[in-house]
Amino acid sequence: MEFSKNELLPILNSLVAQKRLNPKCIACGSEDVKFDPILFRLMEYSGKTVELLGRQRVFLLKTCQRCGHTEFLDALVLGLVDPKTGKKITEK
Repeated sequence: MEFSKNELLPILNSLVAQKRLNPKCIACGSEDVKFDPILFRLMEYSGKTVELLGRQRVFLLKTCQRCGHTEFLDALVLGLVDPKTGKKITEK
């Protein structure tokens, strides 16, 4: 699932204004960070073949362009995804 730049930028600005999102790198303090507009899903690894119904989380990635530090930000906690429908929420 992907956000357009016009969808994601106002949401990120709102989250920063609410102090729910730090716009700087927490490792080196750089302001040169990029938020990937694509939401990524991580699945539980059970040591078996891929389990499609295993536990999953959805994340927004924030990557520092100076040091490479990457943060996984939970899209449900940030309100980017509706927990009932799984659809992206484009207004904050």
